[in-house]
Amino acid sequence: MVDMQELADNMCPIKEILTGLNVLNEIVPFMSATQRGVFDEEGRKLQIPTTEELHTAMEILERYMLGDRYKARTALFKLLEPYIKQAAEENPDLMDESIGTAMEYGARLAVADGLEIPEDLQEILADTRVMAILTGRDVAETETVTIPPITRRDFFDLPMSKPYLQQREIAARGEVGILPGYEKPGNPINVGQKTVKGETKVFLQISGKEGRPIDIDDFEMSLEWTVANIIYEKGGKAALPIEVTPQQIYRAFRRLPYTARVTEKQAEETERAMDKLKDTLTFIDYMEQLEKHKNIKRVNDFDYAGKAEEPLIFAIKDKKLELKTGRIVTKYTIYRVPVLFDYSHGVGQIARLDNKLMLGPEKPCEKENIEDQETQNNTTAATMRVNVLSRIVRMKQRKKSKKRYTALIRIDEIADDIMKGGAAALTERGRRTLRKNLTLYLDFLVKDNQIKGYTETKSGRQIVGYTIEV
Repeated sequence: MVDMQELADNMCPIKEILTGLNVLNEIVPFMSATQRGVFDEEGRKLQIPTTEELHTAMEILERYMLGDRYKARTALFKLLEPYIKQAAEENPDLMDESIGTAMEYGARLAVADGLEIPEDLQEILADTRVMAILTGRDVAETETVTIPPITRRDFFDLPMSKPYLQQREIAARGEVGILPGYEKPGNPINVGQKTVKGETKVFLQISGKEGRPIDIDDFEMSLEWTVANIIYEKGGKAALPIEVTPQQIYRAFRRLPYTARVTEKQAEETERAMDKLKDTLTFIDYMEQLEKHKNIKRVNDFDYAGKAEEPLIFAIKDKKLELKTGRIVTKYTIYRVPVLFDYSHGVGQIARLDNKLMLGPEKPCEKENIEDQETQNNTTAATMRVNVLSRIVRMKQRKKSKKRYTALIRIDEIADDIMKGGAAALTERGRRTLRKNLTLYLDFLVKDNQIKGYTETKSGRQIVGYTIEV
């Protein structure tokens, strides 16, 4: 009989070996729920698998430990090791990245140095991003052989409805049911005029599992419009369901071409956000708005049912082993346009913006030192652009016929929206970085004639924000 405790103890050194080559993350998701129970974060036994499941798990481990791909990758790592060390010296942040990403950086230095790669390694690892870099191929080809690339439009659609924009504060309340004084469940949002006579209520509630409150940040909100834009780039609702990878979603968020490199950290943060959004339940009732606002210009691909109840993103996650490459691929099958984007589209509250506004200035400030920040600077900078763009669109809507309209954008408010921990988590260096990225972007918007100008707003000697003129 197998001694399960002995097996669990022996898994620790195996885990260390495999983690060094970024393999355990590919193996564990491939196992069934019971098989995953063999491990916890320290590689220790959690529950006893069946004999059949145990054999399956060990076969997978043996294939990676003794197979040609494992040996080839080990050999390639040894070839690239001096270049990886050089890359780490030039970029200390590389120490926080995965081995796979470090190998990609090392590969680029190896190419510049003219390193020759043995043909047997080229053949065995032909499908990897590292080998694509070393041999001058398109790195996008290595992500998946089953999901085609997405052709990017020159623009993106950004929802501007109140229910979409207010979802963070709504989600923080969780499931509220029917509030006193109302007959419908959810939080009332006035989408009409400010006077009581002109009020028109849309009822919205957003909650996590078992109706619990949930925190939603601007990056997660942005993935809602990102997924919607992907759907329309692939042919609209008629193309549903569609399959997308975290890498494709991240590129669409940044409005990058399909060949752009996505780091493992960026893919992981996208995956975490997607997992959260697909498990977050939304209920919206906009029947009163349809009854009172007869001048809504109706679109053909919206059913105007008056209410909807579904996750923020209606998707199923899957991890599949690609037989051709032997790699595990994470994908999401999307079944519907995200509900709050779809509502915004149906009531005509979508802003269409040029991709260049998301790409921003060519050289954003790269360094930031925010403790426990999971989002990388480029993601944070991109999320900041969405936040600023949304504010500017609303400024222009309020301006109407006025010749001059100004509004204050506070640095702390942006930090609260786009960063985990908000303004309270900002170090002084982090604040300087955010301020630098913000001014670079505002300069870019002035140059592109999106805003007329901006001035610093101070409290004492400290810059607290910028007054924008549109």
